[in-house]
Amino acid sequence: MLTLEGPAWTFALDFYARPGIAPACLTLQDQADVDVVHLILVLYADAVLGRPLSGETIAALRGAMAPWRAATVLPLRAIRRGLKGAPTTFPAEQEDVRSRIKTVELLAEQVQIAFAERWLRDQSPADGLPLDAALQAVVASYNGHGVRDADGTRAALALIAETAERMRGS
Repeated sequence: MLTLEGPAWTFALDFYARPGIAPACLTLQDQADVDVVHLILVLYADAVLGRPLSGETIAALRGAMAPWRAATVLPLRAIRRGLKGAPTTFPAEQEDVRSRIKTVELLAEQVQIAFAERWLRDQSPADGLPLDAALQAVVASYNGHGVRDADGTRAALALIAETAERMRGS
């Protein structure tokens, strides 16, 4: 059984609530196709566990989370986004359904975080990448090219790295 309210979940909520982080994460998600949960778990390993991840471990973590993400998080997100602003003759009910799907989508991400936290505990420590390089590796693993200036991802990633650095060891 997974522990849904574990330290990684607490870190994720704290991190995401920091000034500017939610929009930065959404920029990376929407402009660079990044799995924000994956990004946050790489930050968690570095900032909280004190175990920077190697490029191989970053890739393995993505692979371990991919089946759950593909089967639950992404379909729920697509349905939720599809309902936003869709023409309807019953807008209040549509918004209620969209809101409930958003709650379930967040629960699916919480399960993904709990799974990844357990997965990280089972890994042997390896020489990890510096935080900036680790974040670049996460982004590149999703879009094949890493961070670009034109799409706003460079500024988003810089804010995320800066915030994670401030949280390190706290």
